[in-house]
Amino acid sequence: MNRVRAWIALGTSVFFESARDRVFYVSFLIAINLQFLNLLLSRLTFVRPERVVVDVGATAIVWVGLGLSVLLGAGMIPNEMEKKTAILVLTKKITRVDFILSKSVGLAGILMLNQLILGAVWWLMLEQVKSPFNTVNFQFLWLCFLMSWICGLFAILISSFSSRTVSVLLGLGFYLIGINLSLLREFFPGPGSKFLSQIFFDFEKFHLGLNLSYGVALDHQVVLSASVYAVCWAAALSLLAAVVMKKRW
Repeated sequence: MNRVRAWIALGTSVFFESARDRVFYVSFLIAINLQFLNLLLSRLTFVRPERVVVDVGATAIVWVGLGLSVLLGAGMIPNEMEKKTAILVLTKKITRVDFILSKSVGLAGILMLNQLILGAVWWLMLEQVKSPFNTVNFQFLWLCFLMSWICGLFAILISSFSSRTVSVLLGLGFYLIGINLSLLREFFPGPGSKFLSQIFFDFEKFHLGLNLSYGVALDHQVVLSASVYAVCWAAALSLLAAVVMKKRW
């Protein structure tokens, strides 16, 4: 019970610290501008303008979420070390696992807030073109949150033994590899394909593609399966970051 309280307390601190970070406000402004640009682009077509708002808006949400997650994740541990707050926290019977899990909780909170805000703006843009905001849109926002969270946790892992810049670059690279796993499997068939599936997160499971474009919701079992897959990876990345941190700090 005390450990849960510690996670909540530290996670809340991480949440508010991230909410005050300039990266959060800059990413929010970029996303808002992209959504309004998206609406303007939809006015240039007379055939299914709502498709433009759906597809371009979704792309903006994905990349803004990914950028925010890796930038925040890459700075969490280095910032704590530079300000010496990590050393102070770790001397108060807080384990490395608790410390990393609190970062994971705080990061999840700020990314969820980001998805809620961007989702609300996206809904307003869809209202302008008379397009419904239905189940598949909510599924997209949830799966996008999970993707961003995993990339952020991967950036936290890399930042536990490397610099911020390397963490950001590898975090984005981790996504680009994961979203193209099917293509990589064609180049490395057989055992190589299985190996790639085991060491890289399969982001292809989280892209709705034409389902989102045509408003066709996924089966709830598919969403649940993807959610469990993401949570297992989140736990593994957090524990691995804690192990690395214990070795280095």
